[in-house]
Amino acid sequence: MQPQSVKLYVSFVGTFCQWLSGSGKWLRYLQITAGKMEIIANVCKNTAKALISEVNKNMLERKALGKDELLLTPEMIRNYIDSDRFTQAVNQIASAMTKKLNNTMRIQVRDTLLLYLAMTNFRRTGDVPHLTKEVVLTAKAPEEGEKAELQIFRHKEAKSGQVCSLWVDEDQLVTLQNFAKYVCWAKPGVPYLFTAASGQELSSSTASKALKSEWNKYKTATNQEHLPDITGNTLRHLATSTAREKGCSRQEQELLAMQMSHSLATADKYYDQSRRALERMAVTDKINLMYSGKFQKEKAKAAAEGDKKDVESTSSSDTDSSEGIVPPSTTG
Repeated sequence: MQPQSVKLYVSFVGTFCQWLSGSGKWLRYLQITAGKMEIIANVCKNTAKALISEVNKNMLERKALGKDELLLTPEMIRNYIDSDRFTQAVNQIASAMTKKLNNTMRIQVRDTLLLYLAMTNFRRTGDVPHLTKEVVLTAKAPEEGEKAELQIFRHKEAKSGQVCSLWVDEDQLVTLQNFAKYVCWAKPGVPYLFTAASGQELSSSTASKALKSEWNKYKTATNQEHLPDITGNTLRHLATSTAREKGCSRQEQELLAMQMSHSLATADKYYDQSRRALERMAVTDKINLMYSGKFQKEKAKAAAEGDKKDVESTSSSDTDSSEGIVPPSTTG
């Protein structure tokens, strides 16, 4: 857990204790006096404040010792996506069509798919496990150049009416459908595609461990133990910072926030989300394009073509302006 998170949690504990100190019913139930609760609340809040100073001090010390922590970058995501981890999962699923996978292999395939979806769709860790088999199996193959939208109906922002979607291309959809048919081991009554080893619902904490497990196996397999740890939050933060740093427009940033189910203003909650589904898919694709490194190449190519057109336009303009002009006589 990051120090900043510890600070936040301790601060919340202090606020909760302060609330309890004013609740006679709970104090009588806990057999604690209001004065003691106030003391606990103040200790928590003071500890939270002191943590920030300690965090800043440790950061300076790490920098001085050359131990500055490595941050997650788009290149690291691109390298994972371009690796053979997803292909290995596809091959394992294919083999499951003729021979049942053992528990270890099933968990491995699940973890790979979870991390891949988290990397390419920027969803909360607790959202993806609520993707149902029915949604996957009934999804229609997308048109060429487009993606299929897989909606998750149970997620954090569902009560506010926000849409939670995963976007997958045709090959990825086929992989998920084959996983649902030949690998998924959900117990009867459990509708979800990804489950715990027991076949029961996959909790958010277990899903988070699954992402970390797959990422650590990738680091070991590629001799990159120095890579930073990964969580659903770091992936979402990376997507947001990449959008800002690489020049996404304000509208695209807003669409990305909708794709990530970030909190929006009240007006945005009543926006016609279905009409903007393709736009949200497009901004998701753009972020993944930025991860791949192709974005800057295409941007440079477009700029070069623009410069070429400017030169041709200038040349044409010079030619046009010279027509009808009689050169001066060279005779005396």
